[in-house]
Amino acid sequence: MNRVLVATAEQSLLRLAGGVLTQLERGVAPVLSEEEILQGLHRDDTDLLLLDRRLPGLEERALLRRLAADPLAAEVPVVLVGGFGGHEEQLELLDAGASEFVALPVDPGALAVRLKTVLRTVGHLDRIKAQALIDELTGVYNRRYLDGRLSAQFGEARRYRHPFSFILLDLDHFKKVNDTLGHQFGDLVLRQTARLIRAQLRGEDMLTRYGGEEFALLLPHTDLEGALILAERVRLSVAEYRFVQGESQVRITVSQGIAAYPEKDFTSTSELIACVDERLYQAKDAGRNCLVYR
Repeated sequence: MNRVLVATAEQSLLRLAGGVLTQLERGVAPVLSEEEILQGLHRDDTDLLLLDRRLPGLEERALLRRLAADPLAAEVPVVLVGGFGGHEEQLELLDAGASEFVALPVDPGALAVRLKTVLRTVGHLDRIKAQALIDELTGVYNRRYLDGRLSAQFGEARRYRHPFSFILLDLDHFKKVNDTLGHQFGDLVLRQTARLIRAQLRGEDMLTRYGGEEFALLLPHTDLEGALILAERVRLSVAEYRFVQGESQVRITVSQGIAAYPEKDFTSTSELIACVDERLYQAKDAGRNCLVYR
């Protein structure tokens, strides 16, 4: 179930929003700080931010401008709750990045209509984005989406010193599968490998088809030790699986290059990718079906 961030210290608003969002088939994620808001907006399952203007310490215009400049947070609409000085102030807030307004005292019916309208737009945009950001063969994200997510994750990690890990994974001897068993069988291997990997991931982890037979894993709030544990689970799950189509069957292994921030203090996403790519080639040179992380 997708969710809505509710940034408020008012329990009455939180309860009211919870009742409305349950009817709209959305979960509620309470947040109380700018950092929690940003982390929540970077998750794929966040549809909307309901932001109470009475939240202690809130500098709403600065926050709205920051969200608008963030490639991931900018995609999530913001509904403001509070008192509004008039039409001119609302125009300023819209220009800063707000999407809709709910005045005090909050009327449950008005809140439901505002949220339903915004969420309907979100659903329409999600369908459009999915067509552009999902790899058609495997059903996982494509390289274009990864570029934006990796940039946002890198910026958050450097600001707050939160760890994250990045893995490049390549199917060993995949060309031989295509050459001997045909491209349809190769496509089956790619689809099923994506499912095997996805089964090992947490909800906040992201799997991308990086290109050809390569996949990328972005693991927020995961240090090197956590990444190694997951990478080994992925390696074993693929190596132990038998890919079957008709009378044809094959086993596949994977090689992986891994890096974690701040295990190494990368200065850019390009430097991070180059490091992981080099480690992937080292895994290939080491005999494949292994992972390299230093």
